[in-house]
Amino acid sequence: MRAWMLLLLGLAGCAGPERECGNHFLLLWPNAEHSQFSFQEIGIDSLNSPYSVSGPAAKVYYEAAITASGFEGEPVSPRLVESDGVCVPEDVHSGTALSLYAQMERLRAFDGSIGAAGQIPWPRSMGIQTRISDGSSFGHNNAHYISRGDATAFVPYSLAGLPLALNHGIVAHEHFHAHFEHVVLRPLNLPSEKITNARGNSEVVALNALVIRGWNEGLADFYAASYTGNPRFLAGSLDESVWSRDLTGPMMPLKSSAELFDEAHKPGIGLQDLVAQSYAQGTLIARLLYRLVEQDGFMLSQNRLALIMGNLRNVPIQLGSAMSLRGVDYDEILPVILKDWPLNDGTCALLRGVISKKTLLRSGGMGCEP
Repeated sequence: MRAWMLLLLGLAGCAGPERECGNHFLLLWPNAEHSQFSFQEIGIDSLNSPYSVSGPAAKVYYEAAITASGFEGEPVSPRLVESDGVCVPEDVHSGTALSLYAQMERLRAFDGSIGAAGQIPWPRSMGIQTRISDGSSFGHNNAHYISRGDATAFVPYSLAGLPLALNHGIVAHEHFHAHFEHVVLRPLNLPSEKITNARGNSEVVALNALVIRGWNEGLADFYAASYTGNPRFLAGSLDESVWSRDLTGPMMPLKSSAELFDEAHKPGIGLQDLVAQSYAQGTLIARLLYRLVEQDGFMLSQNRLALIMGNLRNVPIQLGSAMSLRGVDYDEILPVILKDWPLNDGTCALLRGVISKKTLLRSGGMGCEP
């Protein structure tokens, strides 16, 4: 991180006399494979002004507090110098804010191409260097979608790699959570995901919330991989997470509600253990979807993602009545998400490896022989 900070400051120092900026900026940007980053001239078409990181795609805030209506204060006013027709940010936070806006501009267009832009409100509320406390300290090296303010926050980054707000896959992952919030979680009216020791419906709902959380994380990873074309989009920012979240990693069957119930009642098991297992199930979901797309040829990933985004609205319809009455298996959401997905022998073989015969039979086989 320090190396590109120094380079950015050096480039700004070499700029010519101060002139008004246009809509082309020198930003740290990935290559076509989203595997390498370099400073590139990037056009941003929808900013209201180059001197305020605000427009129809997003409003980007720096070190701002989050409220129920979004971030407090005014969007970032970037420090810029014009050089040979290009706006060069004079500090790291200006460059990060502009890069984040440019990403959101492209994500808005991407959502439009898959028929999903109308599912969430725009402009999106984005924060960089957001200080979020867990009660004892402020978080680092993470990003959060915050449902309370329908906002995305990037907390301070202290590792040696690519800051999270500049990682297009991580930004896309967090952006997907807004879709899931508006299309699935709010219609389901899910309560807190806190697991209680109570018996009966309260525990059923809490455990089912973990299942839904796993799907939220898994679909967010698949969305990010489809957007970037990179199944290892965490690489370079969070190296310790690369193997565990790699979409090309090993597969195994998804857990049933009975298995989740048994896990929750093991001696010494805590909420964080169950949340970690939920994330692990989400990774298996993302890996399955990625492999299903590979069967079709990855050039069709955008079409398949459009199908999934359209099917999301059916999840609350299909599962709403079950959420408080019985445990939901991780795999029983698959028939809802994959409705109208074209299946063949290869895709059916993949599904049989992770989905139970019970779910296959309950869903009429999904077009595959149980």
